[in-house]
Amino acid sequence: MIGAPRKVGLRFERLRKSRPSESLQLKRIRDNYYVHGVTSEWAAARKKVVKISEHLGAITADGVFVEKGARGRVLESKKEVSSSTATPPSRTPFSPTQKRY
Repeated sequence: MIGAPRKVGLRFERLRKSRPSESLQLKRIRDNYYVHGVTSEWAAARKKVVKISEHLGAITADGVFVEKGARGRVLESKKEVSSSTATPPSRTPFSPTQKRY
């Protein structure tokens, strides 16, 4: 890859060889490198071919591929809830007439 760091370019080429059935594209956005799967389809309303890009993951500066959704996420904070902010036991979060989605 022209303009990409050596480790990023090598990792992208390995990804491209490991997925021969997919068309892959490397995008640089604010010094970060992202891998996208690219395809196209005919848009009848616009009467032309439209490029469809799907984000697959990112490549770090060290050449490590991080797949989409593979990063750790913190679901809830581990702070202790004080008694003043806790829901009183007499109230329930849903009344019987409310729908639960």
